[in-house]
Amino acid sequence: MRGAFPVNKIAWKNDMILLQKLYIVVLNSIYKITNKIPNKIRHGIIYLTAAALMSIYLILDAYAYLGISMTRTNKTILGCFLLLIIIAMSINGNLHMVIWEKKITILWFGSGICMLVISLFHPIGEGLRATILAMLFGFPCLYFVWHNRNDYSTLYKLIARAFSHVFLIYFTLCFIFVPMGEQTLQNGRYLATTFNPNALGMFCGVAMFTALYLISEKDKWFGIYFFQIASAIGFAILSGARATMLVIILELIAFFIYYGRHMIRNSIEKKASILILIVLILTLLFSASYIPKHMMKDTVKAEEEVNEQQKPTVQSPVNRFNPEGKNLNEISSGRLTVWKAYLHSLNFIGHNGNKPLYYSGTKKMWAHNTVLEIAYRCGIIPGILFLILEIYSAIYMLSCLFRGEYVSWKLFSILGVGLFCIYSILEVVIFPFEHSPMFVFFIAIMPMFKKEQKKELRNYKEI
Repeated sequence: MRGAFPVNKIAWKNDMILLQKLYIVVLNSIYKITNKIPNKIRHGIIYLTAAALMSIYLILDAYAYLGISMTRTNKTILGCFLLLIIIAMSINGNLHMVIWEKKITILWFGSGICMLVISLFHPIGEGLRATILAMLFGFPCLYFVWHNRNDYSTLYKLIARAFSHVFLIYFTLCFIFVPMGEQTLQNGRYLATTFNPNALGMFCGVAMFTALYLISEKDKWFGIYFFQIASAIGFAILSGARATMLVIILELIAFFIYYGRHMIRNSIEKKASILILIVLILTLLFSASYIPKHMMKDTVKAEEEVNEQQKPTVQSPVNRFNPEGKNLNEISSGRLTVWKAYLHSLNFIGHNGNKPLYYSGTKKMWAHNTVLEIAYRCGIIPGILFLILEIYSAIYMLSCLFRGEYVSWKLFSILGVGLFCIYSILEVVIFPFEHSPMFVFFIAIMPMFKKEQKKELRNYKEI
């Protein structure tokens, strides 16, 4: 079989040739079975698998509400199984060698291999070694398949639709069956079925991202995604998750820039595009005012009836967004102190990830920063490599946002990378099958791995 891989030794070394050979042998054998399945059905299976993944995120995050729990290792095993289904259903022809971009390949595999080596010397935390193996073998396999297909928008639409449809069902059920009350409030912050208001916030951030992408694509029945946006913003405000509000604001800014650059300039669709923007702005105003008030009114009314002579003790989560009288550490809920503690403890071999860090006699369970968490568990070198990987991805995102022609999948990468970068600074998101922003990031950077050729390749080699 013929592939688009040039015959020179340097390229063979730099492009993980042995790994690609392994993928070709295994996946081409799988394709002999899956090619009997119609393409439409295979896409339907990808959609259902992605919907199952998001449903699992929501179900397992509601362990305090539903009583269903699972270890991080088992979550990763289940997630890898679903990923393998997506990979198998994505193959649409015999696979050939492709050229991978050298810089991001070194950062990706370098950080993963360093973390894996460290894990052989001391525990780095339950589930993290399995996650590293998924990072080194599972996700690159998915990239390889879609690099051969070269139609990323197909996968992005299927994943965005699946996630969005699950979110639409989830938000609707929460509106009806999970009102604000004693069981769904934590310090006045709404957490719906999740164990933590910030966890609800992350789901809202991902829901905002998928809805904006599908609206930009004018996906079939895309009008329902305005309801998803309204729900995501309303629930994010009720959760008091400031990181999520920052994510939503930046997502909207990026959307308006990209949409304005490419959609409104098109004279054929100019009127329709402007109408969509008007409806989106009205949706933002509605979600920021009506939904939080509607969800809170019954809670405040009930408390007023109990405390007729007293001021209601239910505090609006909106107060968390008021910086008046607070220093930067208070605004960040003590994150500056936590970051300082973790920075002081960093070394080259890492620490036992199953034991919390104690700083000034206080237990610090998480670094509230993905890079710091990786560096604390696995050492400074993999932490630095992953930091550079994030920066490199962010530069790529900004390049897609401000330069180049319109490509339908680019907004997915722009919003997906931006979403993760913000959360990685303020939260700990290191498990792609536990934290949906991490999974989104791993999918969004897929196009970065394929080296684009400026000239047609004339030399080929049969595999």
